[in-house]
Amino acid sequence: MSQVEGENTLANGLVIIDANGNEWVWVEVPKTEEVYLTVGIDLDVDNITDEQCNTIYEDLEQYASEYRKIYHSDEFFSTEQCRFENASKYNATKNNMLRSVYKNGGFWIGRYEVGIEDNFRNYQDDTQNEHPITEIPVIKANAYPYTYLRCSQAQTLSKQLSIGEKTSSLIFGIQWDLTCKFLEKSGLTTSEINSDSSKWGNHSNAPIMLSRGKCNTNPSSLNSRWLDITQGQKNGEMILTTGASEDAKKMNIYDFAGNVWEWTLEYSFDRTYPCSFRGGFYGNLGSERPCGVLLGAISKRFDTIVEFTAFEDFIFVIIRVISEITKEMSRYAPTHSLNQKLLLL
Repeated sequence: MSQVEGENTLANGLVIIDANGNEWVWVEVPKTEEVYLTVGIDLDVDNITDEQCNTIYEDLEQYASEYRKIYHSDEFFSTEQCRFENASKYNATKNNMLRSVYKNGGFWIGRYEVGIEDNFRNYQDDTQNEHPITEIPVIKANAYPYTYLRCSQAQTLSKQLSIGEKTSSLIFGIQWDLTCKFLEKSGLTTSEINSDSSKWGNHSNAPIMLSRGKCNTNPSSLNSRWLDITQGQKNGEMILTTGASEDAKKMNIYDFAGNVWEWTLEYSFDRTYPCSFRGGFYGNLGSERPCGVLLGAISKRFDTIVEFTAFEDFIFVIIRVISEITKEMSRYAPTHSLNQKLLLL
């Protein structure tokens, strides 16, 4: 793992690159009594019980309550929903995530929407079938974001981003909400996240400036073409390759609002439409489908859907090192406040 030069501060979003060139951003979840109102901050982090995980989850729901939707929950519904064999395995993964967030004070999330580096294929012609996905997914700039994927396919694809014993997965709903909370550090208001994300997401009415990559103004057509972006303000509806606009970057995370819908591991509490997707997309107004919105769908929804992945076991090793270096390096800052820029060497 290596850090990205110029993007190695906690205050603005710490970025690392893995051995395959994929980029990840640290989402801080402060380990404070204000966050963990009920469970507190003194648990034995190596022996957290399932019952304590439930309380951790409830505390995090309260912490991110502006973004948590009461009619959706991180619960198992079916294998098709999320590719877990049963509720026991789903809950075990969720609880391991909660233990890690509590122990390490956050989690890693993909900096970009997951995509394909080249040889883009439009899967719209095969939405009725669980078409094989043969490309190697990446989390890099200038990739073509995946479209027309089932939620279960997205979860399977996300596993390919694991490195050795360090695993990756779609994010749970609470992690989406915690990321929304984290983005407030960039200066975004709750309203700009929850009610209208037009100013910073690729929505149909977004006035964002484009600086690199490619665009597609008619991605639903099997004959559509991706064209080189002309630098300047975006005009109209278009799907973009990853990281095409610096305006769509907050805390070093690109396209968290708009561009393409993003699957999570939540259950929508609608047996007909059990899968949850979030963030809005390029074809809607930012006020209609803002970043904080959450909708339900069948797993094979005929729409532009992509997964957004987050490391899980990866956190056990990396953030412990980062935490130790952060504490050590803080003495070089003007004050000992972690709000100062910290160089992690």
